[in-house]
Parts: sequence; structure tokens; C-alpha cells
Amino acid sequence: MINQATDSEQTLSVAIIDDAYAKPDRESVKSALSGFCAAVEENDLSQTLLETTGNDFLDTGLVDDQAVAALLDERDSLSGLASNIDSLFEEFARRRNDLDKISEGIKGFKGVSVQTFESIETFKECDETFRVVFLDYRLKEADESADIAKEVYKKHRAFIVLMSDQPDAASREAEFREQTGLLQGFFKYVSKEGLVDPDTVYQTMTFVQENPTVCHAIHDLVDGLEQALAGDGNKVSGPAVVGFMSTVRNLPLQDYALLCELTLADEGHPLGDYIRRLFGSHLVKQVFTTDSVSQSLKDLNSLRFTEFLPLAGDPSDSLKELYASSLVEPITNPWGEHPWENETVEEEVDAEG
Repeated sequence: MINQATDSEQTLSVAIIDDAYAKPDRESVKSALSGFCAAVEENDLSQTLLETTGNDFLDTGLVDDQAVAALLDERDSLSGLASNIDSLFEEFARRRNDLDKISEGIKGFKGVSVQTFESIETFKECDETFRVVFLDYRLKEADESADIAKEVYKKHRAFIVLMSDQPDAASREAEFREQTGLLQGFFKYVSKEGLVDPDTVYQTMTFVQENPTVCHAIHDLVDGLEQALAGDGNKVSGPAVVGFMSTVRNLPLQDYALLCELTLADEGHPLGDYIRRLFGSHLVKQVFTTDSVSQSLKDLNSLRFTEFLPLAGDPSDSLKELYASSLVEPITNPWGEHPWENETVEEEVDAEG
């Protein structure tokens, strides 16, 4: 887990993607725009605004994004509307201020660098690789944050923190993980309100694993299973396979640690071979306990095939293949030393030394 004792020589790159970093637009001030326009008319400042922003701010329907951005840029020259401008940009300033606090909280970790992006497009233009990405739940230019999260993970293999000020976002965490294909341990939802607190930032950052190689190996395994069962570009279908993949995708990283370090270590049983047996048994169960298959098996129990005797030829190649699979158990490391053998020896030497 990442902690504040991270070696300063090792830089952990963190990205924050949020449209609150962009210039304000009409949408960001819509709730206070009519009041501001009324103040402009009351103070007879429409001509001044027209000259400084390109819009007189008399008709809310005619105010455009460029004028709103220019208004913020020219606020110092519009002292007569200072309080009204503050009110207009109050929500925008709050969102930006919250992001600044989040960024400062992240920077509190030694060896961490933070870059901010106003859109997914500006993020794509950056060549740097990021270990952690704080992603706004609803970016202006994208309807599907799930698609963005998938793209971010595919390119950066990053741990993704989904942050939002929407009240319903937390309840959709499981749905979001299903849409993205991200596993437990690769994604976390945290409210922006919570992230303003440095303690929440600390808890979130310590959730990030220090060894990404282990995490990516698990993700590759699950993605490989889905590809094998569904093919490239296709989602698995059918209740048995869907149920199997749901179980596998909801298996948190700590369960793999439990199997590897606490269950199998003393036995010297490689995790990969054990997972093959564990997952394989569950997949078989999912397939053969479906109603249609289960009933068919019951029907077969009562049938005889004497009319096909005597046999006209040898067993088919398919039967030979099935029978061979039932007798031979494939393993991932058939020859040579055990994957942990050198590690065990080194640990013994260190203990004796």
C-alpha cells in the first residue's frame, strides 16, 4: 500500500481530471445568471460589459461561454459589480477550491507528483504514464465516465479514483465496475466532499497497491478468461458464463493474497495452478447446475443405448480428447524448480544470517 513514507527518489505520478479546471462557462453559472443580469441592468453597466466581455449581459438567453469566461478574467476592472461577480462564480469557485484542497492533500505524500487536466482530451495529449488517476464522475464532454475509465486503465494501467459531488454516485459503484470491467482493488469511489478532508485522501492513497505487477497479473487473468469465453470485442452471454465472470470480477485482491500467502505458502502450491482448479470447478458448477443442463443430465441417468451396439468403429477423437482431459491435469510450470524455491532459500539464509 502507498504511504507517506514513500521514498522521495521514487516518483508516483498522479493525475486529476476534472472540468472544474477549465474556464467557467454558461453551464457553470446558470443558477445565478439571471440575478447577475438583473444587477447589470439595474446598475446600467451593460455597455461596460459589452466592451470588456463582448456581451451586455441583459438577456440570459444571449450570454455565451466566451463572455462568462471573459467576465471572470476582467473582474478586477469591474469594481462596480464585484459582489455580483463573486455571487455569480460562487459555485465555480467552490468546485475549484475543493479540487485545490484535494490536490494539496495528495501532494502531502512524499515522492508524489500531481498533474491536473480540464478534460479527457487534454489528458490524452500528455505522454506521461500515471499510477493513480482521480477522475470526475461526470465530465462535460462525455456522457459515459465508464468508457473514459476503461480507456484510462487500458493506457496507463492506473488505479482509478472516481470522485463526484452527485448524491447518487456511490450507490452506482458496483454498476460502474461492471461497466468498466475494473476489478475490486483497481477502482474506488470517493465523494469530492470527503476528499477535501486530508484524512480521506490519506485513506484513499493507502488503498493503492505499491506493487502494480501483482495487480496487473490478476487483471490480465480475468480479462483473458473473458476473452477466451466471449472472444474479442464481445461480452459474455448465457447465465452460466455471466454468473461465473461476475463471481471472478468481484473477487478482491485481498482474497488472492489470502490464497497465496496464507493458504498455499506452507504447501508450496503455486497460486496459478490452484486458481485454474478453483475457477475451473466453479465454471463447471455454473454450467451444469443450470436448469436445462441439470434436467438433461437427470434424463441421461435413466437411458440405455443398447441399440447402438455392437460398435461399428473406434471411439471418436472427441471422446478421446474428453477422456484425456479427465485424466491429465495441466499445470503452468511442468518442469524445473518451483517458482518460490529460490525465494524460500533466500529467506532461510537471511534468517540464519
